[in-house]
Amino acid sequence: MLNEECSLCYAEMQDIDSWIKIIDIVRDNFPGLETVKKMDNYKKTVYTSFALFVV
Repeated sequence: MLNEECSLCYAEMQDIDSWIKIIDIVRDNFPGLETVKKMDNYKKTVYTSFALFVV
């Protein structure tokens, strides 16, 4: 990855569901996302904010 070229772009609404699915898989490794309530709060934050993705 260090030698690969990447681009940075704003996420779009259609990207959010895929992002949430990825986070749901690995959330046990991230403090603050361990419980269903905390994950629900995170989802609300994502849906009301903007994000950048590296592709």
